[in-house]
Amino acid sequence: MSAFDISVGGLMAQAAAIQVTSNNVANASTVGYKARESLFVDQYFKAVQSGGSSGAADFGAKRVDTQGALKASTSVLDLAVQGQGMFRLSSAVSGDGANNYYTRNGSFSVDKAGYIVNANGLYLTGYQPNTSLTGTTPTIAALKMPPADVAPLASTTGQLVANLDTRAAEPLLVVGGVTTTTPKTFLASDASTFNSSTTVQVYDSKGLAHQVSLFFKKVDSTVVDDPRSLTTPKASATATQYEVYMQADGVTMTETPAGNHGMATLGNAADTAAAQANALANAYAIAAAAADDKASNYSASKAAYASTISARTAALGKLAAVSPTAALANASPLAAGVVFQASALVTVNTDLATALANLGGLADAKAAADAAVAADSISSSGHAALVTTATAAAAALSAYQTGTYATATANQATQQAAFATAMTAAAADSANTNPDASAALAAIAGYQTSDAAVTSSGSAVAAALVDKNLADASAVAAAKLNGEAVAKSRIGTLQFVDGQLVGSLTQVAGTSQPASPALYNAELADANGIPLFNVSLDLSSMTAFGAAFAVTKNSADGYAPGALTGLSIDETGQMSGQYTNGMSLVAGQLVLASFNSEAGLDPASGSVFAETYASGAPVLGTGTNGSFGAVRSMQLEQSTTDMAAELVNLMVQQRNYQANSQGLQAANTLLTTAINMGR
Repeated sequence: MSAFDISVGGLMAQAAAIQVTSNNVANASTVGYKARESLFVDQYFKAVQSGGSSGAADFGAKRVDTQGALKASTSVLDLAVQGQGMFRLSSAVSGDGANNYYTRNGSFSVDKAGYIVNANGLYLTGYQPNTSLTGTTPTIAALKMPPADVAPLASTTGQLVANLDTRAAEPLLVVGGVTTTTPKTFLASDASTFNSSTTVQVYDSKGLAHQVSLFFKKVDSTVVDDPRSLTTPKASATATQYEVYMQADGVTMTETPAGNHGMATLGNAADTAAAQANALANAYAIAAAAADDKASNYSASKAAYASTISARTAALGKLAAVSPTAALANASPLAAGVVFQASALVTVNTDLATALANLGGLADAKAAADAAVAADSISSSGHAALVTTATAAAAALSAYQTGTYATATANQATQQAAFATAMTAAAADSANTNPDASAALAAIAGYQTSDAAVTSSGSAVAAALVDKNLADASAVAAAKLNGEAVAKSRIGTLQFVDGQLVGSLTQVAGTSQPASPALYNAELADANGIPLFNVSLDLSSMTAFGAAFAVTKNSADGYAPGALTGLSIDETGQMSGQYTNGMSLVAGQLVLASFNSEAGLDPASGSVFAETYASGAPVLGTGTNGSFGAVRSMQLEQSTTDMAAELVNLMVQQRNYQANSQGLQAANTLLTTAINMGR
C-alpha cells in the first residue's frame, strides 16, 4: 500500500463521479430519464489488513426512482405513468422469440403498419381487443391503432327504462263532444289516444337507422295474485295496467301467437295492412267529425229554442201589460179577453215558479235529513231525533206535492187553456180597425209570431237531435271497427303493483334477473322478406309511480358504418377509437410492469431497460390497478435531473479531484527526497 495507490484510487473514483454527473446533465431533456447518484466505498482499512488496494473506490451509480414532473403535449400517444410502473416494449409484434424492454419514456408514434412504436422502433405492448371491440382479452402483444373504418352492426338487444305516470287518466272515447266511458281506440297519429310514447333507434344489417316507437295506453286496473305473497293461495293486489303498442318506421307491429313478440315487414303485405288500418282510422275520424258537427248543430238549435222561449215570455208580458179599459172592451171585446187571460196566465206562471222553488227546497231538506240519518249508525236519542226530522221532512214534501204544488200546476194548465181559447177567438177579430184596439191587436200579433217561432224552433231541435243520434251511432260503429283492427296491434299489457312491474317483483334465485322479464321483439324485413334486424327490447325495469313520465334509459346495440375520428387513452391504459357513427370501440389496453429491484435492470440505448437476474421477473398489470400508477395521455414525464444541484456536484467533484491530485504530488515529492538522500 502506498500514497500513490491511495491518490490514484481517489482520482479514479472522482472521475467516475464526474461521468455520472455529466450523464445526468446530458439527459436533462430526456423523457422519463431518472437521475443517478455516485456510490463510493472506503478501501483503506481493508487494504491495511489484506495488503490490497486502498483509498476510495467507485461502487457504481444508484438510480434515483422519483416521479418526474409531467408536461402537457399535443399528441394522444405521448404517455406518462404517474406513480409506479413502466411501459413494456417488444422487439417483435408477437412471438416467444421477441425481446422485451421496459421504459418510462412514453413518447410513441405509429409506424406504417399501424403499430404503436417508440423512437427505436420497439413495439408498445398491451392486452389485445376482443373480436367485437367492446373489451380486451388476456393476450399480450403489440398494440395497434383502432381500425380506420368499422362495418355496421345490426341491432339485436335494447332496453327501455321509464316511469309511466299512474296519475294520468285513461283515454276515453269522445263522441259528438260527449266523453263516454268507453276507452279510446289507439291511433299513433292522435296523442289523445295514448298516455305516453318514446322511440328507440336501431340499425339493420346495412347500417341504416330505423325508429322503433313504443306507445303506452292506460286501461282499467285489475286484480292479480301478488307475486310477493308467500301464502297459499296468494294474496290479491290491484294492478295498474298499460297496453303496449309498437311501430317500426311507422308500420304497426302485431303480436304473434307466441306472445310478447312483435313483428313487421316492409313488404306488400305490411303495406296493405297499414293501408287498411289507415282507412279504418280515416273512416272513424270522418264519422267522429260528423258527430261533432251534428252535436254542434244540436247545441245551436237548443240555444235558438231557448231564445224563442224567452222571446215568447217577453211577448206574453207585453200583452198582459195592455190596459183592459172600457174603450178596449167596447172596441174589441175578444182582444180585451185575450189581454185579461194573458194577465192571469202571467200570474199563475209566477205562482208555479214559486211552487217549483219551494218544492226544490223541501226536496233538498228531505235529502239532507235522509243523509243525516244514514250517517248516524249509532242507536241513540240523537239518531231518533234525526229519524223524526227526516220523517217530518218527507211528510212536508208529500203534502206540498199533493197540495200547493199540485194546485199551482192545475191552475197553470187551466189558465194556459183559457188563454189559448181566447187567442183562437181573437184571431177572427183581426180585421178590427178601432184605434182603441190597435195596441192590443199588435201585442196579440207579436205573441202569435213568437209562439210560431217556438214551435218551429222546437221542430228544429227535434230534427237536430235525430241527426245527432244517427251521427253518434255511426261514430261508435266506426270506432268499434277501428278498435277491433287496432286491438290486433297491441303487443302486450304491462301490469304494475305498487309501481313495480309484476314480472320484476320476483327474481330468479341467486340472481338479480326478474322471474318474468318483459321482452318485446321488433322484427323487420326488407321488400324481399330478408330479415334486416330482430331486436329484443327489455322493458323489465319500467315503473308506474305517481310522477311525470320520464325516460331514464333508451338504448339499443348495433351501429351504422363509421370512420375513425380520434383516439383516447384513459388512466387505466385502455385505448378507444371514436367514430363518426358515435361509437367508441376498444383498441386494447396498455400493460405496465414493475420489478422488485428496478436498480437491477440492465440499461440499453434508447432509454430502455432489459430484465436481469438481479431485477427479478416483471409483475404485469394495468393502470390504477393494485400498486400501479395512472396512465396519463397527452403528457410526458420529464427528466428528474436537477440542473442546479448537478452543476454544484460538478464543482465539488472537480475540487475533490484536484485534492486527490495534490496527494499524488506530495507522495511524489517525498519519493524524490528519499532518492536524493542516497546520493
